[in-house]
Amino acid sequence: MSSKSRSICLSFILWSVVMLNFQPSWSQNFSSLDAVVEQSKKPFGGKLAVLVWKDTIKYQKIVGEDMSLNTQLPIGCASAWLTAALAMTFVEQGKLDLDDPVSKYLPIYGTYAKSYLTIRHCLANVTGIEPEKEGIQKLFQKNRFPNLEEEVNAIAKREIKNNPGEVFYYNNYGSNIVGRVLEIVGKKGFDRLMMDRILRPCGMRRSTFSLDVYVNPFSGGYSTPADMIKFQAMLLNKGMAGTKKVLSEESIKEMQKLQTGAAKNLFVPKHTEGYVYGLGNWIRNGIVTSPSLRGGWAYIDTTKGYALLIFGETKEDKKEYYDAIINAVQSMF
Repeated sequence: MSSKSRSICLSFILWSVVMLNFQPSWSQNFSSLDAVVEQSKKPFGGKLAVLVWKDTIKYQKIVGEDMSLNTQLPIGCASAWLTAALAMTFVEQGKLDLDDPVSKYLPIYGTYAKSYLTIRHCLANVTGIEPEKEGIQKLFQKNRFPNLEEEVNAIAKREIKNNPGEVFYYNNYGSNIVGRVLEIVGKKGFDRLMMDRILRPCGMRRSTFSLDVYVNPFSGGYSTPADMIKFQAMLLNKGMAGTKKVLSEESIKEMQKLQTGAAKNLFVPKHTEGYVYGLGNWIRNGIVTSPSLRGGWAYIDTTKGYALLIFGETKEDKKEYYDAIINAVQSMF
């Protein structure tokens, strides 16, 4: 055997050993993840989808006869993540500045001692506006207002309890105020703006903010497993959805940066304890996420470069089940 032949043979053997060692590891991890997903389906009413994306879909498991990649469900608070992304498209065009006062676009906010409230304050949930007393469950009650304009005008009349930026209180006020500002700036309804600037460019054909009677930028979105993972992949791909530029890398960095500063936490949902808030998303040590009691858990690990989507519908805080799936996926990387 020639020296060249021996070299080729040795290279092939080494490659084979690597592949043999690699494949069982992934297979074993997939099996473990399958088991965890099966154990977690009950809290989601037997309907659950789990997807892992890293350059492409690496894993997907659909549980339940009525569940598929195209099953449309409410995404709850993950809607605020989409709303922040939509706002950043206007910032990139110079039509909006995060530090613009809300009253520049909604004059009513200059007449109720809220003239210092900015777009950034709203997206970061540090408005200082008196919150509803019912807490997080209030966020998912049916809106009593016929449209976003009337709701946002009513919010303007609520008392300012703290100066903007002083306290963090997770609620729907900020995102919905920004949603109305975008309607003014974009001269279209919020749902149409979202479709034109985020959903359609990302290929999210079965996602919408139009299914409810009223538009709710904070928690009124509906999507599917196949669609939501595309949004997460776009963020990991530095704003690219295929060949389309949806957001700039700078906008994504701004969204994923701590925005609450030294604000005192007055209300943080239990399932997000340990995280801090950016613009429309929670962040911690390279993790960017937007968990919701209604629409599952959308999760990005920017350090390891993968996205995880746990997609289902539950009305209870089942953090232990989310954590079990997240931990199983982390072990794969």
